[in-house]
Amino acid sequence: MKKRIVLFIIVVFLLSSVVLLAQEGRGKGRLAGKVVDEAGNPIPGVIVEARSLSYSLHLKTKTNDKGEWAILGMGTGMFRFSFKKKGYFPVYVDRYIRQLVLNKNLDITLKKSPMATITDDKTKEIVKKSNKLFDDGKYKEAIELLKPLVEKDKELFFLKLNIANCYRKMGDEANALKYYEELIKDTEGKDGSYIIDLLARTYAALGEIYAKDKKYDKAINAFEKASKLYSKDEKIMYNLGELYFNQFKTDKAIKYLNKAIAINPNWGKPYVKLGYAYLNAGDIKKSVEVFENYLKLFPDAKDRESIEKMLPGLKKMIK
Repeated sequence: MKKRIVLFIIVVFLLSSVVLLAQEGRGKGRLAGKVVDEAGNPIPGVIVEARSLSYSLHLKTKTNDKGEWAILGMGTGMFRFSFKKKGYFPVYVDRYIRQLVLNKNLDITLKKSPMATITDDKTKEIVKKSNKLFDDGKYKEAIELLKPLVEKDKELFFLKLNIANCYRKMGDEANALKYYEELIKDTEGKDGSYIIDLLARTYAALGEIYAKDKKYDKAINAFEKASKLYSKDEKIMYNLGELYFNQFKTDKAIKYLNKAIAINPNWGKPYVKLGYAYLNAGDIKKSVEVFENYLKLFPDAKDRESIEKMLPGLKKMIK
């Protein structure tokens, strides 16, 4: 009888553990917003997803006829929000969600994708299938579908971005670079908002590859070009700030890290780098302000303990 009781307790414990794991990342946090096109018109039917960057929680909804959306049930922490609809470039935004305060609305503008210019149904179906393969991690198969399209029709040059992204996911950076660089040449003499967006994405991708290969001057040049084409991307600004920080160009690092925070104050990464940048610049007071603000905004930050240990010593230096 005792063995049965013990076994029952173990089973109950295991079941409750599974329930607890399933609930990780959940809470009372809520975020809402609106999705519009470049003319300010609401876009219905946009798929909005929220993924916890710490847990397996994944929540999903769609925009209504007014372009409005809301996601409930999130715990405190960092979430990645994606906004997707056929015919538009997808948008990804990282936001820190709080449960006890009203989270500021996240309004998004989606830009038309050149995919919308494809009129041939057969081509549309091939591109759709290649996108599904990409989402499933089948990059080689996606490339095999896309290559014949761009070789046959020069007007489909924009699909080279998809091919380059596939190669990059496969770790084949040489071929990725080849297609990114070809895409830049293909856009010469062309204009339009989708061309600007294509180039911004391409230069940002090139910057990441060059930075990984420690070709810092090339990386900075690529990100600078991306920042001029699209000045509202916090990740482009952060990457520039980090590159300048590592090159000991502190003033420029501070400039771009502040821009990253201004674009998305709910993303914690730039705050930490900015605090160290001010420290390197000898502005201890400003460094302390940034670190304290960071700890206030992100109470469950993983580096909280190390920053809290550092702050008393910095404050003594001010005095």
